[in-house]
Amino acid sequence: MRLETLAVSKLMERMVNNGASLEELKKVADYMVTAAVYDEMTVNLYDVAEKNGIKELVKKYPPRFSWLGSSDTSAKELLNLNHGVPKHEYNFSKTKVGDKITVDLKELGKFEATAHEVTDNNVLFIFDNYIAERPMNKKPTNEGGYEKSDLKKWIDSYLYNSFPLELKTRMLELTIPTVGQVVGWENEWDKEHFEADDDEQLPLIKLIKNRVAYFNNKCKWGWLRNATKKEYSSAHFALVATGGGASCGYASYYNGVRPYFRLKK
Repeated sequence: MRLETLAVSKLMERMVNNGASLEELKKVADYMVTAAVYDEMTVNLYDVAEKNGIKELVKKYPPRFSWLGSSDTSAKELLNLNHGVPKHEYNFSKTKVGDKITVDLKELGKFEATAHEVTDNNVLFIFDNYIAERPMNKKPTNEGGYEKSDLKKWIDSYLYNSFPLELKTRMLELTIPTVGQVVGWENEWDKEHFEADDDEQLPLIKLIKNRVAYFNNKCKWGWLRNATKKEYSSAHFALVATGGGASCGYASYYNGVRPYFRLKK
């Protein structure tokens, strides 16, 4: 009996390799949740069959006529324990704020990420350091904000496809943090210059050491999601400076990319 999670994993891999949309992948990821429950019951059934010697009994009492082939083949078809369950590297059922995981992003390298928010259903991770340096846009413009930016396209395609398959099937959100999440909105200059968001500062990020990040062992500035207000500049986006405060820079400049990703438990 073929395990459904194995079949879904292979489908997901084919979809990723052929450029499936995030929406399509989310549909398959939702199906994977139910498939995992189904397979858990199936594996339990196999376990009982193994303990009770059902496989041997099938061989001892084979069907007289079988379109499946010989009695041995029939036993394998009915009670195949060789497929196995796809190996799961991550278990988020007991994850707490502050816990870390290591994520292999293929050519980009391996990076640690910390859990910054945990709910009953999902976990929000932020990479501890920048995983790349990229411009927000090829041209010095913030038209359309982050949602229309070249950086978002890169994150939604190249970066997403760099994640391990297991994390891609759990992915609910992949983006970069906002001004509110990182530095908060207490500073009047930030309120005057950046497009607003409704996010609260994440607890661990209140410590300056957790706002500062590195790329290739050098402390760097990094992008935030907020564009500057048009009356101030149509070419800038918010940044986290090396001192942990907010600043801004031209959209076409290369700065650190420190994504966050929200995963289903």
